[in-house]
Amino acid sequence: MDIVGFLLPYPKQLVNGALDESLAEREDGEFLAQVVAIDNAEFFDGMGGRAVLPPRANIAVGIPCAVLEYVLTGVDNYKEGDMDQVDRVLYDLKHNPASRRILTNIYVHQDLSEMALYPCAYSMTFNVTGKKLNAILNQRSQDMLAANIWNVCQYSALVCMFAQVSGLEPGEFVHVIADAHIYDRHVPIVKELIEREPYDAPEFIMDKSIDDFYKFTKDSFSLKNYRYHEFTTKIPVAV
Repeated sequence: MDIVGFLLPYPKQLVNGALDESLAEREDGEFLAQVVAIDNAEFFDGMGGRAVLPPRANIAVGIPCAVLEYVLTGVDNYKEGDMDQVDRVLYDLKHNPASRRILTNIYVHQDLSEMALYPCAYSMTFNVTGKKLNAILNQRSQDMLAANIWNVCQYSALVCMFAQVSGLEPGEFVHVIADAHIYDRHVPIVKELIEREPYDAPEFIMDKSIDDFYKFTKDSFSLKNYRYHEFTTKIPVAV
């Protein structure tokens, strides 16, 4: 899986923010999102912080992290014990890797009326082929400039994390978007980005000693030889 290959068209500020927000910490049985640095969030002009989140998502800046979204749907009682959606995926990857039922879903209809923005990326389906962990991310809508990098980085990193702690290798990441669009106000920025000289993809590095998903921290990840173009333009966001 060439995750970092997706990073090339995007400014460093967006990439760093997306990778930061893809992590979560568990404290007293609950997930807390890592707060994205303000200098990253400021590149989004008009993003109202919690305005795009369900009220129960206690996050200071931006969009909820990939892991947190699945935990917010709650814990269910299985014969193997109480698990949220992330716990269930991790259990099945280790104990039932051939299962056709390893998936998550955060499109909870009873919560939609409380949200300013319905979930865009809403489900993942996992498949193990040999020692490879493959994943399909389903998304109803995608702002290609402002949001694509966040989703690709978050969920690609998540697949790598799941694979490592399950004794697997990252395989294929498939991103299905029903409506992928570029807003008219973004066209000049997109043209500017795609006209820039592309650099070679950096190396995405994870701490290979970690075998417990909940032990990952921001310090567990790094990008090596990441060259980038400066980017100071604010991106107007449509909610």
